[in-house]
Amino acid sequence: MSDLILRSEALFTKHIKDTDVKVRLSWPSKHLDILRRWHNINLNDNPRLDFENMNVFEFDVYDVNRIKYRLGCTIRRITDPTKPYFKPVISRGWKRFVKDNHIKIGDKITFYKNLDPSSSGQVPFIILVNVQ
Repeated sequence: MSDLILRSEALFTKHIKDTDVKVRLSWPSKHLDILRRWHNINLNDNPRLDFENMNVFEFDVYDVNRIKYRLGCTIRRITDPTKPYFKPVISRGWKRFVKDNHIKIGDKITFYKNLDPSSSGQVPFIILVNVQ
């Protein structure tokens, strides 16, 4: 296992589906708080201000070989008068990550929080690919 992973904290694991390989990564809604904490987004204050004015926000990730990728995340807003529902998707840069890391349907990826002090917080996440 990479020394980078040893200095990290596992956040979540996702089984890769067809859309995740061909189009975009659907970030699990139950883990939206990870993006919110990293990007200082407070959904409770004013969700319209936060997400309707924010087309894409970008962040960097490492793969286990310390290759850095810039990913773009959009937040789709599904309107329901009783409770707004936010669905994050990663599209910008994702297909390159998939191609470079030979990700296929059925593989698992794990997102880690990067705790490596040498990265100075500039690369917040690491993605480990477990090939099926």
